[in-house]
Amino acid sequence: MDKMNYAFDNFVYALENDIENIHRGFLAENYVSSDMLQDMLNLLRQSIDATSYVTKLGNFVVFNGPYTTLWDVRTNEVYFFTTVHMAGSIWRADFNDRELFIPMFFAD
Repeated sequence: MDKMNYAFDNFVYALENDIENIHRGFLAENYVSSDMLQDMLNLLRQSIDATSYVTKLGNFVVFNGPYTTLWDVRTNEVYFFTTVHMAGSIWRADFNDRELFIPMFFAD
């Protein structure tokens, strides 16, 4: 949860200070001076706050949150499972990536 909060704060900082360069300028073109940006941030914040334990599956602990989150208890790595057009993808979470939440909350 601390890593999610860190990533959220990093994302908000980037929005406030460098929105023109986030996601190839997509956010600046579509969300600047818009209540939609604040609505999406509120939704993201609520999703982080509501993150909850689902189950343990082999070496992974599964959580619901902004993404379905898989924590590998052996390596302490965190992965996200996302779906797009009925296809699933598991990818390693980079909590330093200021665009971490773009795919599910601000996709173009």
